[in-house]
Amino acid sequence: MNDDSIIEALLIENNTPESKVVAKHELEAIMSSLSSTDKAIILAKEYYGYNYQEISDLMDIPISTLKSKVFRIKKQIAREGD
Repeated sequence: MNDDSIIEALLIENNTPESKVVAKHELEAIMSSLSSTDKAIILAKEYYGYNYQEISDLMDIPISTLKSKVFRIKKQIAREGD
């Protein structure tokens, strides 16, 4: 399962309870493999909806670095989700 399908599975209302548990477990496993900084970045960006400037200000990381990190994190999530 790639990161898009995991997110989609979590958002669909008519999932069975079993499939929700499986998706949640897979997401937790993927998130636990990330460093605390990477986890904070991806959660801020994808879950809480912060933009790059806001994350940059909060974490004192240049926007260009953040964009690279988000790309790399998503690539890692996609690899681990397969």
